[in-house]
Amino acid sequence: LAAAICHLGLAAGGRRLRVVCSRVDEALLRGKEAEEEALVAALLAAGADADAVEACAIRPLLASGHELSLLREGGLDAVCVGSAEEANALAAALEAAEGAVSNGALPYGTRLVAAGGGGGG
Repeated sequence: LAAAICHLGLAAGGRRLRVVCSRVDEALLRGKEAEEEALVAALLAAGADADAVEACAIRPLLASGHELSLLREGGLDAVCVGSAEEANALAAALEAAEGAVSNGALPYGTRLVAAGGGGGG
């Protein structure tokens, strides 16, 4: 991404650039923050006035015992998440509630529905 921005000349001459990103709790972090920092560093090296701007924050899921028991017992047909980080938060909550037995997996028959853009990462 940095190479494309530089190739288009958008980072030259101190242009102001903002990298819009989400902040992810350390327990859920999977290298995302390092990618954003590398992008900002590359843009700064190319002469841009660049920094990261937090658009949202993803933190560990704080589901109630009732919500988790509904999910564990197969009481939900589907669970919708908006990002890979949200799916990781859900898996971590299930694993914390059940220990290694569940391995963060949804019960058989419960569908995971992903919504949102394909940002990758």
